[in-house]
Amino acid sequence: YDSSREFTLMHEELELEELEKLAKEYIEKLNVHVDYDLLRLNIGDKGEVNYFFRWNAGSPEATDFGKFFIQVGLTKDGQLLNLVNTLPFMKHGS
Repeated sequence: YDSSREFTLMHEELELEELEKLAKEYIEKLNVHVDYDLLRLNIGDKGEVNYFFRWNAGSPEATDFGKFFIQVGLTKDGQLLNLVNTLPFMKHGS
């Protein structure tokens, strides 16, 4: 275990619902239009320290499910780890 690889928490820990709201705020700050009703949210975590909010496009039964998504990674106090958006590469009608 290498504790030097962890982020130092700078703020109070946030509830999962607050982190999801913050993830959406980061997406909005980039002026990315996301219709969350058309995406499936999957929330993952690494040791309950880092959380990853990933909205996948398409149906889980589709062969390309998971290929097109937008994901925001946050520490449990809301620090941005990453933001990945592959939705622009999705062909219309997929």
